[in-house]
Amino acid sequence: MGPRARVPATPAWTWARLVSHTGTTHRGVLGVAEARAFVSPADLDLALPAAEDDYPDWFAAGAVQLVETLRGIEPDADM
Repeated sequence: MGPRARVPATPAWTWARLVSHTGTTHRGVLGVAEARAFVSPADLDLALPAAEDDYPDWFAAGAVQLVETLRGIEPDADM
C-alpha cells in the first residue's frame, strides 16, 4: 500500500494525506507542550518532506519527539 492508496474509513483521503494530517497535529501539540502556551500552527516548522514516500519516517520521528517531550512534563505543570 503506497501513499496514494485510499484510506478505507475515509475514501476521500489518501494515506499520505492522513499521515500528513496526523503528523502535523503531533507537531502542533509538541509546539504547545514545549512552549507551555498556545502556539499558532503558522509559526511551527513542520519539516514536512517534499516526497510522500518520506512521510512515514517523518511521522515516526515526530511521534517519538512528542512522546519524549510529554514524558518530561510534570502532570501538574502550568500550560
